[in-house]
Amino acid sequence: MAQIPFQIVGGIALGVLLGWLLGLLFRHFSVSHLERVGLAVAGAFAVLLIGEQIQVAGRLGVMTVGFLLLEKGGQYAVRLERALGQFWFFAQIFLFVLMGAEVSLVVAWEAGLLGLVIVAAGLLARTTGVMLATHGSELSGKERLFAAVACVPKATVQAAIGGIPLAMGIASGETILAIALLAVVLTASLGAIGIRLATPRLLEQEVPEPIPIGRGVSSSGAFGGT
Repeated sequence: MAQIPFQIVGGIALGVLLGWLLGLLFRHFSVSHLERVGLAVAGAFAVLLIGEQIQVAGRLGVMTVGFLLLEKGGQYAVRLERALGQFWFFAQIFLFVLMGAEVSLVVAWEAGLLGLVIVAAGLLARTTGVMLATHGSELSGKERLFAAVACVPKATVQAAIGGIPLAMGIASGETILAIALLAVVLTASLGAIGIRLATPRLLEQEVPEPIPIGRGVSSSGAFGGT
């Protein structure tokens, strides 16, 4: 437990360092868009490998790199984000397929009730956090409730880290992976249905007021007539 603060701070510091170096490289050197994408991906893998070697949160460092590039990168960072988003469209297929292949159906069935309780507790905590975070904001009560509903679908993080305990040889790794898969299936489906049903009931589309044309200008003055 005493190492957790060091791992968090170390991961952020590592991400800040690499993000600063990449931003410096992209701003002061002529680098093509494809080269920027390659450097960003290589840098992310480098942060993960270095984080494992020095025992810091490498994944948190990768997130920090992304935040810095988007904050300081300007237009090239937006293009970089779009390119990585297209790459992720195909990568997520492999991620979820591999996750499903590792899950034992027997373990998933045995962890069913426990998994439901854990997922329900997590959703309750997340909903409470969203409502507290938006308290006092300009959002109405219905909009705050919709924000909570929109936070229900969760899949990417669970799929990405759900198999880590199993890979590390932890005794309950299969159970953790099975519960992560259960969270993906439940929250993704329930969240999609909830958003679809809640949108027309909780949100109101604002129609912009029409801009009056030629107010105070006569037709002769506007078109140069007599």
